[in-house]
Amino acid sequence: MEFLNRYIMTIMQSLTLLILSLVLTDFYQTNVPMFFLVFAVITVGNFIIESLYNKNNYQQQTKAKKMGMTMIPINTLVLLVFVMVLF
Repeated sequence: MEFLNRYIMTIMQSLTLLILSLVLTDFYQTNVPMFFLVFAVITVGNFIIESLYNKNNYQQQTKAKKMGMTMIPINTLVLLVFVMVLF
């Protein structure tokens, strides 16, 4: 339970990407390895960012705001690169 509380954003984004992978890999079967590479980059990046914020013992609201300010631009750049390579 402690793991779920500490890494909730990483788990939620990983589940979302897994659900999307079923749809995307069905349409774009040639790009399955690329999608899983993007999935790995986003998941590992989120895990590292979240573990760094967990070490500093921020309050929950402060942690969520700061993580959102760092995760959203990084994930957006990774997804944009994926879309540009895909199309």
